[in-house]
Order: sequence, then C-alpha cells, then structure tokens
Amino acid sequence: MANCSEGFVEEKWVNVLAHVWNQVRWRRMRGRRYLDVFEHRLEYSKYELDVASALQRLANSLSIQGVYAPIEDIEVLRVCNDMAMDVLRRWTKLLALKASIKARELRGVQEEVKPQTTDINVESVSGIGGGEGGGDSA
Repeated sequence: MANCSEGFVEEKWVNVLAHVWNQVRWRRMRGRRYLDVFEHRLEYSKYELDVASALQRLANSLSIQGVYAPIEDIEVLRVCNDMAMDVLRRWTKLLALKASIKARELRGVQEEVKPQTTDINVESVSGIGGGEGGGDSA
C-alpha cells in the first residue's frame, strides 16, 4: 500500500498538475492571468468522483488532448483516491499556485536539456540527403 499521507499526496498532485500546466497553450488565453484560468479549471474538475476523471476534465477544459505526466505519480493518486480527491477539493488554489511554480522549475530543466537534443536532431537531419525540395538534385 502506498503512503497516503496528506503531504505526500499533495506533492504528487503538484507534480502532475505542473506537467499539465506546461502542456497548456497559454497564448490562446489572452487577457487573463494564467494562474486564474488554471485555478478556475481546477475548481471545475474537483467535483469529479476520482482522480482519473478529474484529470480528464481538467485536460478537456484546458484544450489538452492527452496528459503527459509521470505515470507513477498518477498511479499513487489513484491508489490514494479518497485522500487525493479530499486534498484537491480542500486545497485547490494552493495546488494551482504550487503547480505553477513547479512548472516554471520543470521548464528551466527542460530548457537546459533542450539545446543538446536540438543539436543532435539538427545534425542527424542535415546528414540526410535526397529528399523532396532539397535543391541538391540536378
């Protein structure tokens, strides 16, 4: 059985919600504070019966097709469903705030890694020749 303490479940929620935050196309939501939008959509989702349904409703309300989050964290939340939904319902605004901060941290880590993967992709693509529109065929 997983550790279903309130603090542990809150940490898992923050991590999952931070990944959801990073998938939102915030440019589409002009004129609004991102945190306010996320809080309202999370408030809307907290009335679901279980974690999976709440995540699905949150994703749908934010126009996300699929949630890319650590499956281990989602599984822990599903095992601790009663505590997880209680934490979500009681601490919605706090979870949204913590998730926004964690999302910024995750983006920082991804941006540090991203240039290396971009260089690798560019080099591997530049070595491929003979495609349509390449301009090399005479």
